[in-house]
Amino acid sequence: MYICVCKAITEEKAKVALKSGRSINEIMKKLGIGTDCGTCIGHAIECLKCPGPSGSANSHTPSKNNCSNKK
Repeated sequence: MYICVCKAITEEKAKVALKSGRSINEIMKKLGIGTDCGTCIGHAIECLKCPGPSGSANSHTPSKNNCSNKK
């Protein structure tokens, strides 16, 4: 699923970047997430902040998964 339509960034591409050990801000800047219309910023941050069981970003939509692993 796309997390940034303007830059054609998929969740998979964000997952790969997340594994590099970079910060969320570095990943977003490198991939250009949120630099055009900005609509994707909230969802992109949510995807990058909520690691799945294997440590990679979940494939989810905000309405179905609001970072249930938060305390």
